[in-house]
Amino acid sequence: MAEKFQKVVATPEQAAAKLRRKIAETQPVEYVRRKRAEKNANGETGNAAEFVDAAKISMLGAGKWSAWLVAGGAQFLLTLARWLTLDNVFLRQMENKFAVMNVMRKKTIQGKDGRKKTEMRPSKLREFAKKYPNFSAHILWLFGLGLISGGTYTGVEVVPDVVQTVKERRAERDAMRAAEENARGKYMAFLNKMQPITPFMIADLIAKEGVHVDPATGMHVPYRDSRDIPTIGFGSTVLKDGSRVTMETAPITTDEAYELARWHLEEGETYFVLYCYDVALQSIDVNTTSEALGMSSLMYNAYTKLIENPNDKNCQNRFNELRNLLKEYGYAVSDDQVREILFRIGDKSQYGAAQYNAGFAYEQMGNYERALANYKLAVANGNTRVRDDIARVQQKIKSGKTIAFNDAVKMLNDGDKKSTNEFDVYAANHAHTQNA
Repeated sequence: MAEKFQKVVATPEQAAAKLRRKIAETQPVEYVRRKRAEKNANGETGNAAEFVDAAKISMLGAGKWSAWLVAGGAQFLLTLARWLTLDNVFLRQMENKFAVMNVMRKKTIQGKDGRKKTEMRPSKLREFAKKYPNFSAHILWLFGLGLISGGTYTGVEVVPDVVQTVKERRAERDAMRAAEENARGKYMAFLNKMQPITPFMIADLIAKEGVHVDPATGMHVPYRDSRDIPTIGFGSTVLKDGSRVTMETAPITTDEAYELARWHLEEGETYFVLYCYDVALQSIDVNTTSEALGMSSLMYNAYTKLIENPNDKNCQNRFNELRNLLKEYGYAVSDDQVREILFRIGDKSQYGAAQYNAGFAYEQMGNYERALANYKLAVANGNTRVRDDIARVQQKIKSGKTIAFNDAVKMLNDGDKKSTNEFDVYAANHAHTQNA
């Protein structure tokens, strides 16, 4: 390293060292005594004067050594800073190495004859380092310090945060798996499966119920459904507070109507009824949107009638018992608890009724082959009234006829731009947003 540079970078610490020596050379006691001698010569004596002199000596002594320590600390910090960044044995070794380094390096080129050959050519980077060894050594040294400090920061600050984040995510995954395992075989598992298709279910409700709004305000107003029951929004007959909808119920917005319909499905008993059908009809497994819409169509027309029969002593008040299960256990209601209430079929006629129920559900889902098979089993077990259903399904199979809600699902999935029903589009947007 150049001597001039060494002198320049050492100037601040040399100044601190010089100041420390000057402070150490001061004599507070001699200064006070000399001043006291001058005052005595002028006749200023007494005990009070001696006390004042002692206090001055103490204060000046404390000030001296405090200043000496401060100057020493400054000198130490300046020396440390110079050694770390500007002047140390490593920098001098790098500077000496750069000053005598060979700037030539091998380079493979292609000659005019097309053959490759190796030549020694100067490297611009090496030429710069050799021309400015002091500057180059400092750049390389500071870069190394930056890497060390960055690595230290990463190890102390970043790595623990990353480790903590990984632990939290792992804990969340474990909690989700535990929740899924705990929900298996219970109403919660069925609800988790159904929630993603709630927008499609609401779109199906809109198609069935229609839209009843005040043209002047655009608010949803109460109306009477096909059974003459006061209804509001998208088929809701009960409000969230448990009160029944009346013709005097206050109008609601489209968002409120959608939320009320969602509440009925997910937090009310609609999905619970579907769950009971899913458990009761063992040959049915609601796993797709079309199957869910088919079961909802069945429930829209029959609700709990296929679960309970007022004329059958084994089926009377059956759904009331299921409701009591839901109130007591909530989402923890198990499949076995539902089966214990539902599977009370003791004679041939009840078995025939169960086969009819399964056939009707399959027909609503568009699975005509399975519907036909269940209808035939119903007839074989004495339910002769199902013959007309068999004929109807056979005709559908021959004609290749499809059912309306399958087309509606396709429209929602494809995002049909030709739909002019703004409420179908509203439900479709909810579906696509939730699925995203």
